[in-house]
Amino acid sequence: MGDVSLIARRKAAKSVEFGWSGNGGYFTMLGDVLLTYYQSPKMVNYLFSLGQFSLLREPLSEWETGIWRTRPTGEPHWQGTSELEIYDHLLFVDCAYFYDLDGRWYYVAPKAFNVKMPLELVGNNLDDEAREYAFLHTVEQQIIRTVTQDWYTNNAAFRAYAEANGYDTDKMAALETELCGSDAPLYDFMCKHRRLHNYFDYWVVIKATEDNQKIEQIMLREKGEEHVETIEW
Repeated sequence: MGDVSLIARRKAAKSVEFGWSGNGGYFTMLGDVLLTYYQSPKMVNYLFSLGQFSLLREPLSEWETGIWRTRPTGEPHWQGTSELEIYDHLLFVDCAYFYDLDGRWYYVAPKAFNVKMPLELVGNNLDDEAREYAFLHTVEQQIIRTVTQDWYTNNAAFRAYAEANGYDTDKMAALETELCGSDAPLYDFMCKHRRLHNYFDYWVVIKATEDNQKIEQIMLREKGEEHVETIEW
């Protein structure tokens, strides 16, 4: 499992900045640091003033000389107008940390969808080795079930689209069994069932319960002519 990470924030409705935030970007190395030290708008501004970095630790540690210190690269962040652009300059990104206009950090898993979820939710669902990957797999499975159950049952337009492409009730049930048993449910969904996958916007938003312990809702959207930024979902 890779761990190349990027960090991004939305500064205004049509303004984002983003950049590399190091290798080793899994939750316990970077996400936990963000939740511990960089939650307030003041600290987020300080964080982004550092530019891109290869390692992030506590504030002002960039002036220290030890191994475990913040290490800016000297490169400024890239600027864009949409969350769609945050992957434009980095290849093979495994996770992104996104600070949005609601004053919250989000973990974005760039799977066959960009899966955006509250960072606290990820931190509350680590495995026995303090890693997030088992939880991310569970999230992928729940996204598949949302498509095959909630959307197929309750959304007449999607059901008609699915049936026009050869997916009846039995085939949707078989698809769910197939993909939820996969090591990479969303990747296989995109590769093996591309027409269904293409029905949806490329982003998925996970809404957590108030205590950030469990998933409350999985939000998908039909793909439109223009992407609606997830802060507006």
